[in-house]
Amino acid sequence: MNESREGLYAWLTVNFMNNTLKNFNNTIAVLDLRDSSLQIIFYLPPENLQNYEAKFVKQFTIMGIERHFYNQSHLDFGLMEMRKKILTFNNRMSPYSSPCHCTADNFSYTYFFENYNIIGSSPKDDIYKLCLSAVQSLIAENVNKVTIKQPIMAISFFHETALEAKLIRNTGKRITIEKFNNAAKRCFRKEFRVYKPFKCFDLVYIYVLLSQLIDFGDNPSITVKKYDIISDISWALGADYLKLPIIDND
Repeated sequence: MNESREGLYAWLTVNFMNNTLKNFNNTIAVLDLRDSSLQIIFYLPPENLQNYEAKFVKQFTIMGIERHFYNQSHLDFGLMEMRKKILTFNNRMSPYSSPCHCTADNFSYTYFFENYNIIGSSPKDDIYKLCLSAVQSLIAENVNKVTIKQPIMAISFFHETALEAKLIRNTGKRITIEKFNNAAKRCFRKEFRVYKPFKCFDLVYIYVLLSQLIDFGDNPSITVKKYDIISDISWALGADYLKLPIIDND
């Protein structure tokens, strides 16, 4: 599966579910954070093409019409991949040393059949600041900040992390990105739980990712929502939509 197509099919699914495909100017931007990948995609009206970097502008034939999209696709910025990067931030040999865990936070973690023995490296009083700095350095060199003027729907791990932190209930909700930051600070003040060793890191990562990736203008907020359909049928739905006739605008 081409990574650009993966982002497009998620976009098509979310906008289909929100009944916005009758007028592409009313469509929703989609942020999709999965295990291994991060997708940022939104529709670009023809008059706005010159405002965006050409390497991120993709063209697709949808419902018989050539349309342009902004699409950043990062195959190494998924949540699980970033957990691995923070574990190996200080050193690449076991035992690993994580700046997002206290010196007393020792635990084991398995990802893709590889075992990691982790020793935290940060003092309790400085852990938030040191974790934030480490995550910022991991992201800064690899993402391009983009202005998004459309409403933003953040799905997959964006939703799961917000739900775990009790920033939302099960239904979708619009929240400011600062809520992730405040939740991270509260998380680090609590006792470390070995069965949820990345709870605080996940919040820091999402806050820094959104802060460094998107220019929200005067309204730094997103809607987080669960879409089971994304993992179940989004690729098939997207493939079908590429071949469907034009949707009337009435």
